[in-house]
Amino acid sequence: TLAASGGAAPYAWSIPSGLPPGLTLDPATGAISGTATATGTYPFTATVTDAVGQTASASLTIVSAWTTTYTALPSTAAPAVADTGDGSHYELGVKFRTDVDGFVNGIRFYKSDLNVGPHTATLFKTDGSVLATATFQNETPAGWQEVSFQDPVQITSNTLYVAAYGDPAGHSSAGVGQLATAGIDRGPVHLVANTESPNGVFIDTAGAYPYRPTGGTYYWIDVVFRPAPALTSIAVSPSSASILVGGTQQFAATATYADGSTPVVTGKVAWASSDGNVATIGSTGLAVGAGAGAATVSATLAGVSGTASLLVGVP
Repeated sequence: TLAASGGAAPYAWSIPSGLPPGLTLDPATGAISGTATATGTYPFTATVTDAVGQTASASLTIVSAWTTTYTALPSTAAPAVADTGDGSHYELGVKFRTDVDGFVNGIRFYKSDLNVGPHTATLFKTDGSVLATATFQNETPAGWQEVSFQDPVQITSNTLYVAAYGDPAGHSSAGVGQLATAGIDRGPVHLVANTESPNGVFIDTAGAYPYRPTGGTYYWIDVVFRPAPALTSIAVSPSSASILVGGTQQFAATATYADGSTPVVTGKVAWASSDGNVATIGSTGLAVGAGAGAATVSATLAGVSGTASLLVGVP
């Protein structure tokens, strides 16, 4: 709630623009309320007017951050077998995918009191390459342990990844055959069934890619997933261009997301030309003049498109 002193009550408040979407101002009380629907940094100017028309202003900023994350299991879940009794060191993993693009903030796992650390979490691609690692800190004697990566890892929807951790003292938790015929699905996160892709994977080398399947044994590993903000628009630049037949024009695509971020996505969009007899365009956004005329160049990502005009002339 905004506040003012001096002047003559009652006060009237105004913020012409700049609040995060989803937030509103009560002009009578100065209260800013609601739930932000986008992330980002939002500077704005708040102005107060008193009963005799005197005004004062202040420059303020609201920082909005996503708080919604998803895990495959709730924190109240616990395995039937918290300690397998196996004292060998393994790198244990679970394959997962998500329904939407987003970020893996971190990895968590369930442990018994004999499963002592230090424990290290690793996020792998299914080709074995490492996307991120982190060491668990301040572990409790037993139960769920969670670690965040220094930088959240961006992942692509409907793509398999492997979340893994190493248990140097063994005594991992396990559900034998728990993923054999059915996955674990919660919100946009899916720990896949063994029938979709051999799951419940392990290897006996610390930090190595756990590729050996177990027929669906679940080692009680989970991910902390944050969906990406919604894509709102795509801008193609230059918005208009002219070339000669045989000439080229490089186009670029910039996306705008609901959190206010504007990354360049030239290599991620699907490029197209409205008339291949006038111009063609490749996956990198490079257009080539094929014949005299006008064509529309489009860039599409996640169902959102932006366009530019291209005029091709005769040398």
